[in-house]
Amino acid sequence: MRRNILLFISLCVVGCAMMYAQQMPGLLQKGKADTQDCKAWVDEQLSEMSLKEKIGQLFIHTVAPLQTQRNKNNIYAAIKEYKVGGLLFSSGQLSNQVLLTNYAQSLAEVPLFITFDGEWGLAMRLKGTPRFPRNRVLGCIQDNELLYEYGKEVARQCKEIGVQINFAPVADVDVNPRNPVINTRSFGGDPRNVAQKVVLMLVVWRMEGYCLSVNIFRGMEIRKWILIRRCLC
Repeated sequence: MRRNILLFISLCVVGCAMMYAQQMPGLLQKGKADTQDCKAWVDEQLSEMSLKEKIGQLFIHTVAPLQTQRNKNNIYAAIKEYKVGGLLFSSGQLSNQVLLTNYAQSLAEVPLFITFDGEWGLAMRLKGTPRFPRNRVLGCIQDNELLYEYGKEVARQCKEIGVQINFAPVADVDVNPRNPVINTRSFGGDPRNVAQKVVLMLVVWRMEGYCLSVNIFRGMEIRKWILIRRCLC
């Protein structure tokens, strides 16, 4: 039941983002001319894949951004043997992640999805990168133009290091004082404000050519899911 609600909320957030995007000229049309070519390329790639390769494409492998031979062997095996569809780097140095991303992409027959868990930008995981306020502070900002520029800059930085998917924003509503995990990772305790901020971030990242993602933690109260659903739908 909880998984079904999670799926429903995720679809609602993405759907609302796309409906909002329709009000912005050129957003949904971006790259539309390439749609048929893209589909044809995907169909061609799939037709040449074995069952093992197709299954592998469904997995994202987590690796550390460490320049060690052992770590490179790990990446090599994940790509060449298990045919994974993407990588998720854990905390470490920015330069290491960039170098390992280039190394991984050079091994892959099908371009990898490079993902990232940066709820408030690269600084959440990578050392020596620009630090932005956490979501709790962003939730207090009333100027959507400022939030738009923030989202655009996060997207730009992700692009610079080869990341296509950022597992953000956090869509949790911070209403459970017994849950210390959410806290400042949430935009706040007001469901409507959280929903608005989440949709805004999704719209910005969609405009920047990103695959959409919503981060929602397990163990949330059903009441919280319902509140978000009412705001979004």
